[in-house]
Amino acid sequence: MRYKIIFLLFFLIWGAMIVRLYHISIKSTYYYQELAKKNIERKLYVKPIRGEIIDIDGKLLAMNRIGFSISIKPHLEQGGKQLNLVADKLVHTFPDLNKTMMLKVYKKHSSAYNHKYIKVVDFVRYRDMMRAYPVLSLDRDISIEAETKRYYPYGRYAAHIVGYTGRSNKKENAKDFTVDQIGVIGKSGLERYYNETLQGKLGYTISKV
Repeated sequence: MRYKIIFLLFFLIWGAMIVRLYHISIKSTYYYQELAKKNIERKLYVKPIRGEIIDIDGKLLAMNRIGFSISIKPHLEQGGKQLNLVADKLVHTFPDLNKTMMLKVYKKHSSAYNHKYIKVVDFVRYRDMMRAYPVLSLDRDISIEAETKRYYPYGRYAAHIVGYTGRSNKKENAKDFTVDQIGVIGKSGLERYYNETLQGKLGYTISKV
C-alpha cells in the first residue's frame, strides 16, 4: 500500500511537471511571439468612403465632396506657445477658421492617455488645401488626412426622406467599432436606416515600427 501511495505521488509530480513544461515551452512561446509581433507591427485603419444614395431613376440624393481634415499633435501644452503658434498658422492659411473653436475642441479631446492627433478641422475643400498642402505637410505638429463631406443635391426638399449624417457620440461609438473609427453616423432618414450598408467596411494597413 505504501508503494502505491509513493508511486501515485511520483506520478502526480511528474504529471504536474510535464503540464508546466508544456505551458512554458508551447503556450507561453506562442503568447510572447504574439506580444512581440504587436510591439513591432502597427495596424492603421483606413476609413471607407460613404456610399451614395440614388433614387429609382438613378438621380443622386446624397453624395460626397472630397476634401481634407486637419488634426494637431497631442500633448501640446494647453495655452502654451507651440499650440497657439500652430493654431495661428492654420488661421493665417485658412482665414475662415475659428481659432477659439479649434482650441476648445483640442482641449476637449486632449488627455494624457490620448496619443492620436486631435482633429480640430473637419473639412477643408480640395482646391483650398492644394495651395497650402506643400507647407502644412512639412509641419510635424499638423496632420492632414483625406476626408469627405456629405452633400445633398436637393437640399431641404428631400431632407425628411434622405435624412442627414453627423458626428457620432460616445454611445454610438461603443456600439459599432467602424463608427468609432469613422466618427460619422447617419442621424435620420435613409442615412440612419441604411447606415451599416452606407458606411462600408474598414480597411487597414500594417506597418513595422
